[in-house]
Amino acid sequence: MVGEVTKSIVKYNGRTVGYLAMTNEGIAFQYSDEWQRNGFSISPFSLPISDKIYINRKYNFEGLYGVFHDSLPDGWGELLVKRMLAQKGVNYDRLNPLTKLSLIGENGLGGLNYEPTQATEADDSHFDLEELAEEANAVLNDSKPIDELDSLFLLGGSSGGARPKAHIKVDGEDWIVKFPCRIDHRMPGLPNLRQMPPPNGANSM
Repeated sequence: MVGEVTKSIVKYNGRTVGYLAMTNEGIAFQYSDEWQRNGFSISPFSLPISDKIYINRKYNFEGLYGVFHDSLPDGWGELLVKRMLAQKGVNYDRLNPLTKLSLIGENGLGGLNYEPTQATEADDSHFDLEELAEEANAVLNDSKPIDELDSLFLLGGSSGGARPKAHIKVDGEDWIVKFPCRIDHRMPGLPNLRQMPPPNGANSM
């Protein structure tokens, strides 16, 4: 089950940027003492460096400052996490924003990550691309029930964009594999992704 999170530590490259907390007035943020001395503003207009406690009293971005909301999945990632949690009896839309941030792990958008985390690390060196492509297609088209969505989510479901994707390792190198989606021209069948070479040596498919 997903536990409710009301306080979060915001980190960047292992360093503590600051702290988020749910309050009666809104979601509050404060930079850590160390970050105030040696860091930079993560949002120059909304969150300039200071020892001030910033409280977002607006309802846009789910009550988060934009820099934190940008870490959340959108498009494909949001669809996948909603389906995955629904299988576990959890309504994603009813989770508070800090709980949502705790689910993204290290595959979120941008350089920030959040503790505590409720994400599970994926084994990104063992995968079946054809199976992942078929599962992604089934999720997009709602064509059949998916027994296990965790692997899809952990291999990149928390990233953004409309196109289904997976973050994997090939011979120790990081790759992003993109699968067909609704915006592609209709194809007679799924491609044999195993046989697709990287274009011009680039680490993407």
